[in-house]
Amino acid sequence: MSKLPLSFSKVRFRGFVKIKADRDIEDVRQIINSVLGINLEWDDSGYFEEVPAAICVIINVRFDLFGIPEDIYITNPHQQEWYELSLMDLNDYENNFEINLSPNLVNQLREKSDLTCEEGEWTVGMIMENCKNRFNISNE
Repeated sequence: MSKLPLSFSKVRFRGFVKIKADRDIEDVRQIINSVLGINLEWDDSGYFEEVPAAICVIINVRFDLFGIPEDIYITNPHQQEWYELSLMDLNDYENNFEINLSPNLVNQLREKSDLTCEEGEWTVGMIMENCKNRFNISNE
């Protein structure tokens, strides 16, 4: 039997959820905080100037809730219908193994709230791929 060259410390987590934008994003933020036990707070750094964003970092895992972008940043009509929740592990491992937590996030939100949500894709959040460098988040 072969061994997997994998240690838990080198597993990265990702998750992307689309949430129907049929209510105020502040209400959605509060529901997500309650269901997931996190503390998303509105970003006022100016980094997300094109879209309202609430962020939370817990043990080097970042949660982002993105609202509807300003009109000039909308590239397709879909962006006006859904908020986006992303989860991104900020650790920078070589040859890392990723686990998609999207189904788990969707299940939690559906079971414990009345939010309409589904697994999403990395869209607005693509700009976050290198956010650890911009925010000077270390792995220590």
